[in-house]
Amino acid sequence: MGRLEQLIRRGLPLPLGSVRNQRSVMYVGNLASAVLAALDDPVNRNRAFVVADHPPCSTPTLIRAIAGATGQRARLFPCPALVLRSIARLGDLLQAMARRPLPISTYAIDRLLGSLAVDDRGFRSALGWSPPIGFQEAVERSFGVAAAPVEDRS
Repeated sequence: MGRLEQLIRRGLPLPLGSVRNQRSVMYVGNLASAVLAALDDPVNRNRAFVVADHPPCSTPTLIRAIAGATGQRARLFPCPALVLRSIARLGDLLQAMARRPLPISTYAIDRLLGSLAVDDRGFRSALGWSPPIGFQEAVERSFGVAAAPVEDRS
């Protein structure tokens, strides 16, 4: 997320406009709310659950939301996944030759293109919980102009 935020804040065009994936995300405030709800329920306190903000969003939707929260324009353009994966393989080769990590790799592209959506209906129905902070507000709280930019820690 930090690297994606940096790219958006720099105004770089991103070739992810045609990505149609689904990603579950979780705002830290909603996670805290879910943990407290689980701890307050003696019947379900010791059960393992999957929890997420709902519904899942695509990478372009997330980019547009972050761009809006940071006062930037989402600079998305469509690029076929085959082209992105070919560039990623080239990045893998260059990474092996340079013997140091590079930002473009198969791993990075797979994370941007792939889906990772969880089904949290068990948690919601068992505890009657729903996230108190909606998606757009969560993005604004996390990435908005009042939020400090995230440093790249990789």
